[in-house]
Formats: sequence, structure tokens, C-alpha cells
Amino acid sequence: MRYPSLTSLTLAAVIAGAIMTGCSESRSEGSTKGLGTMVTSIAATKTQVSTTVTDLEALKTATDVKAAYAKVAHDSESVKSNAAQVKSDYEDMKAKSDVYLETWQKEIASVQDPALKATAAERFSKVKIALIEITNGLGNAKDAYQPFVSSLDDVQKLLANDTTPGGVKAVTPAIDKAVTSSKTLETKLDDVSKQLAALSGELGAAIEKKEEKKPEEKKDAKAPETK
Repeated sequence: MRYPSLTSLTLAAVIAGAIMTGCSESRSEGSTKGLGTMVTSIAATKTQVSTTVTDLEALKTATDVKAAYAKVAHDSESVKSNAAQVKSDYEDMKAKSDVYLETWQKEIASVQDPALKATAAERFSKVKIALIEITNGLGNAKDAYQPFVSSLDDVQKLLANDTTPGGVKAVTPAIDKAVTSSKTLETKLDDVSKQLAALSGELGAAIEKKEEKKPEEKKDAKAPETK
């Protein structure tokens, strides 16, 4: 399963929603929903890693080696696709987040109201930290994918033309290596999920504060009677 790009689907919306100046509540709310979708997608990516590990373990004792190998080969393609997407998202976040933050700072600098400017600056600091953590988290996940994918490649290369019990025995060390490296990868993916959820919570808290400041709606006045 390939998860959607963090940058293309949500980063721009997150930054736009985080900017208080001229920002509507609907845009901020949309940003939190987009982040929620990404949290779910990262969780699905982790599930794919777990599924691959389960199929690798099953391969070691499979009586139908060809069928078991076919599952692992399918899993490997999904894992490689997700690894490439994480790498792409990390590079985009690293390249673009500074540009978005710089734009936001300029917007804050143009605010005249001192109280609003202070609130915006405080929120900027929190979101900046969150974006840095997400970028670092994606970088860690990207690095954690490398040994896992490498071991899967070794399994595929050795079994592609030798789907026999003897072939499985020969690749067992590579299977065990993949299983071991998957634990670190799952931890790093969990970290990204938590970081995304934290940013979503920060944006959501801002929406709640705006809700609290809303004046009570006035009851509709009765239309004057026409004579």
C-alpha cells in the first residue's frame, strides 16, 4: 500500500491554516483534517511493514514456497514504494518548510495590532518546532527503511530462481535481518505519526481558542410589520 504524499496533499494547507493573518477558520480546520488523514496513512504504512514481516516469517516454514515467495515479493514492492515516498516527502519538507515559515514571518511582521501579533508569533514558534520535528522524523524513517529494503532485495534476488526449501534455508539470515531492522523502522514511523498528531492538535487548539472568542450570535429581530 502506498501512502499519499505528505507534502503535496497537506504541507501547503497546514502552513496556510497555521497563518493567522487573513486565515479563515475553515482553512485551519481543513488543515487538521488533512493531518489526520496523514496520521492514518502513516499507520497503514507501518501495517504494511508488519504484514511483510509476518509473510517473511511464514516463508521460512512454508510448504508451498512459490506461493509464500509470491506474497513476499508483492509486499516488497509496496514497501519499496512507501520507502521512496517517505524519502520524497522528507526532501520536500526539508527544501520547502523554510520558505513557508519565512513567508509566515513576513505576514506576522505586517500585523499592526500588538496583541494579535504576539499571539501569531507564539503560534509561529510552536508550529515551527513541530515542522522541524516532522522533517527530522521523516528523515529518520527514510534512513530506517534502507536496511529493511536491502534485506528484502537480498531475499528476492536469491529466491527468484530458487523457490525451494533449500533456497529458503539459504536466505534465512537475510530474512532474520529484515525482521530485526523492521522493529526500528516501525518505531520511526510511530514517531512521525505522533509528530503529525501533535501539529494537528496545535492547529485544533487554535481553532478552539477562536471559537471561544466568538461573540454570542444575536437572535434574529422580528421583521417590521407592513401596513
